[in-house]
Amino acid sequence: MTLRLLRSAKLVPHRWNQASVVGANRPARSRIERSDMTTTVKCVARRMAGGRGHEHIAFLWWIQLEGENATGKEGACSRAEMVSYIEQYGEYSVWCPDRNPNQPGAWVHVHNNGHVKYVQTVADRRTTDNLLALPER
Repeated sequence: MTLRLLRSAKLVPHRWNQASVVGANRPARSRIERSDMTTTVKCVARRMAGGRGHEHIAFLWWIQLEGENATGKEGACSRAEMVSYIEQYGEYSVWCPDRNPNQPGAWVHVHNNGHVKYVQTVADRRTTDNLLALPER
């Protein structure tokens, strides 16, 4: 099931179809929706599946920000849903804090290894491991 993105400020609860999931411990999720161009999504946690690289990030937890202020909206989405969101809203719509709180965060971009699209942070035109440094859930 793909993430539907709307321009309203409402956050719509998302329900899993457990029949389509084999052996996965899936997080409860919410849809990310944008109200305007100052809305960004901050990644706050991750869940890995099948490996340790960026392409193995299965789920990302996020909070929504308007400017620098949290909107109170939060949730989790799959890698594919985050890829779709970034492709729709651009490379400056999702970011991740640096593991060092004194350093600025990095924008999350979509990458492709020839087999799967995945997300990875990019700071100053270099790929970084900010997403892999997020706490696991």
